Amino acid sequence: MHLQERNTLGAFEIHRLLDEMERQPFKQNVTVSHAFALADLRPAELEFLVKRMGSVGLIWLKNHPLSKAAQNFISFLQARP
Repeated sequence: MHLQERNTLGAFEIHRLLDEMERQPFKQNVTVSHAFALADLRPAELEFLVKRMGSVGLIWLKNHPLSKAAQNFISFLQARP
């Protein structure tokens, strides 16, 4: 799924996808491309969303490693114990 919406709209779209994946588990992997909203979320929101993504096995594919979304996600991972 190719998602380019930012801020709360992008986060809403990801949460809706996760809602559907939790309601009816998919038989195949689901991959989200870009997910620019990850660059705009506060740390607590990002952590909640990332935990939900991991719980259903959602894969995040980013094309450009220097993007703000990728940097935000890497910082989140590095801050974890």
